[in-house]
Order: sequence, then C-alpha cells, then structure tokens
Amino acid sequence: MMPVLIALACLSACVCGFALSLQGQRHYRRRRRSLGAKNTILSGPGYELCPSILVKGLPRSILGLLLDQSIRLAVSPRTRTFSKGPWAWGCRRLTGVLQRSGLKEQVSHTGFLHVRALLALGAMSVSALVGALFSNELGMLSASVGLVLGWRAPLWALLQEQNARKDELEGSLSEMVEVISLGLRSGLSFDQSFNLYHSHFKTHLAQRAAQAQKNWQLGLFTREEALRDLAKGYESPLFARLVESIIRCLRFGAPLAEALDALASEARAIRKASREEKVAKAPVKMLLPTAALILPAMLLMVLGPVLLSVMQGL
Repeated sequence: MMPVLIALACLSACVCGFALSLQGQRHYRRRRRSLGAKNTILSGPGYELCPSILVKGLPRSILGLLLDQSIRLAVSPRTRTFSKGPWAWGCRRLTGVLQRSGLKEQVSHTGFLHVRALLALGAMSVSALVGALFSNELGMLSASVGLVLGWRAPLWALLQEQNARKDELEGSLSEMVEVISLGLRSGLSFDQSFNLYHSHFKTHLAQRAAQAQKNWQLGLFTREEALRDLAKGYESPLFARLVESIIRCLRFGAPLAEALDALASEARAIRKASREEKVAKAPVKMLLPTAALILPAMLLMVLGPVLLSVMQGL
C-alpha cells in the first residue's frame, strides 16, 4: 500500500508543479513576441532581456517563471535582497549556477527565492488537497513530497539548462576552434577570425561569442575579460584552457594556430567519449521501465493460469 501512496503523492506534486510553471511559460512566450529580436539589450551589450533557453518542457516553464519574477521584483521598491546574513553562502553558490546557466544577469537571487517559495507552498497545498481526497495519510505524505519537489524545482531547472549548454558547447567547440585556426592560417587577425565564426554560424555559442566581441569592441571590457567571462558561462575545463591559451598567445606573440589545432583534436575526442558514455548508459536506464512495465505483464501472463488453477483446486 505504501508504494501506491508514494506514487500518487509524486504524481499529484508533479501535476501541481507543472500547472504553476505554465504561468511562467506564458509570460516567457509573450515577452519573446513583444520584443521581436532575439538579442534585446537590457543593461549593455551582451545582456539579453529574454535570453534563449535551450531546454524544453517543464524546465523551460520554470525558467520562464524565474525570468518573469526577477523582472517584476527588479522594479519593485520594496524588494528585499538576500546577499547578506545566513543567505550569503547560498547566494554565492547560486551565482555560480546562474552563471553556468547563462542567466546571471537576468535571474536575481531574490527572484529565485520567491519562485522557490511559491512553487514549494503551491505544490504542498495542492498535493495535500489531492491526497486528502483519498485519505488523511496520503494527504500528509503528498504534502511532504510536494514541498520537497517544489523547493527543488527551480534549482533542478537551472541545472538542466546548465547541462544543455554543456552539451551544446561540446558539439560547437571543435568547429569554432577549427574556423578560428583556418582564419589565422589565411592571414587574418584573431578578431577577424573570431568574427568569421559567429557571423557564419547560428549556434548558441556563436551568439554568446558575438556578444563577447561586441563588449570588447565597444570598450566595455578588455578582450581578456570578455573571453574569460564567456568561458565562465559554461561548465567546461577545456573551454577555459582554450581561452587561457588564446590570451597567452596573443599577449606574448606565440603562434596560435598550432595550439588551436591540438585543442580542436582534444575537443573532438572529448565529444566522442561523451557520446560513447551516453550510449553505454542507455541499457542501464532501460532497466527501470522494463522492470516496472514489461516484467509484471510477463509474470502475469506466465503465472496467471497457474494461479487460477491453484485457486480453483482450493
């Protein structure tokens, strides 16, 4: 009986969270349509008012709610900040997650905490009501599960976006390095080679690279600061080493094309290893649906006649 109660509680909590996050998805789509352009400036070159989100489904809806709530609280004069006191450590940890998710300038700590409280309380209330329709025990259990799932939902959505950005980087990094190396070997400068990549490719990495180059061309940041900030937006040690190699070679006049060729080969090897790892994990992930859906039906089909005969004999 207990597994059934837990399954019903999780189902009611997920339905509640999905219903609450749809509001953020509607605001996100409405803002994208009203802005029109993909790269609308918020506070300077490189900061999008409504950035491109890679994930789909429920994580995208929760991120839309985070964006909408952060903008609402940014213009509110009574907004309380949580950068000091017992929340300081959590805010510092959250800053890294937001930066690797590409939403550091759009999602505030206060907006994150407001959305977390909203989803936690809403999921707990609705889950308790749904569970109370069956029994008081299910109501208490579903309320606890809804509280935990609602509290974890915003951080889970940010981590999903972070992983999606990491996967997109693995597919685009090698071609970016090869294009820059090709431009350097053709006699172009680094800035021209960098512009050659993001002007001919439409990937998410190309958009972020274009914003970084616009920052240092307008004098808002130096080239080193803009490149390092671009690398911090992705959870990739290889990308960080690539940026440091570019900065070091440009500073001391060392040949850059040879170093980029070696990094391009390493990027392709890392992407191949990552794909092989995902393929190797696929059979393990299939064990759960196989054990939960296929195995009970097979056991019922095989042992059903035997059980019926035993029951008739008794």
